Amino acid sequence: TSDGFVARIANNGSGILDLTYMGTQSYDAVYGVKFDNNGFPYVMGTSEGRWPVLNAAFSNPNSRQFVAKLEPDLSSFIYSTVFGSGAARPNISPVAFLVDRCENVYISGWGGWIQPSGTDPFNMSGTLGMPVTPDAIKSITDNMDFDFIVIQKDAASLLYATFFGQSGGEGE
Repeated sequence: TSDGFVARIANNGSGILDLTYMGTQSYDAVYGVKFDNNGFPYVMGTSEGRWPVLNAAFSNPNSRQFVAKLEPDLSSFIYSTVFGSGAARPNISPVAFLVDRCENVYISGWGGWIQPSGTDPFNMSGTLGMPVTPDAIKSITDNMDFDFIVIQKDAASLLYATFFGQSGGEGE
């Protein structure tokens, strides 16, 4: 129904050097592309399908948010993983993405309903059940919070995860 794609374009704009589509048999969206200091591209987004988990020690099975590191020529994944609560729909709408010099990945986004009626025009399941670490600033969610997560280099582990936001109200 919908896939993300990543393309490498020549420096002079004369053409596409490499192109790959990213997705499952369901709705998929790439929200961000970043590069590490060695020129490796990373993508993050959401999927309503079964995103592949490859070469990653950290994952939250059946979750709908993903992050992946690709070969520079976009030919394959170096690793790919998913994070979230394992709900049938994405938990969050990702809004920020960073890869630091140590190749740790930072992702943040908002989730849950934005209308008091409980209807969700963005088809999100909310932040309930998303991972948090013991040192989280806010470890309990009202299912309508902003989420922040840090995944260690090569998806080796979860370094940090927390919620931000008020308790109750219409969400963040």
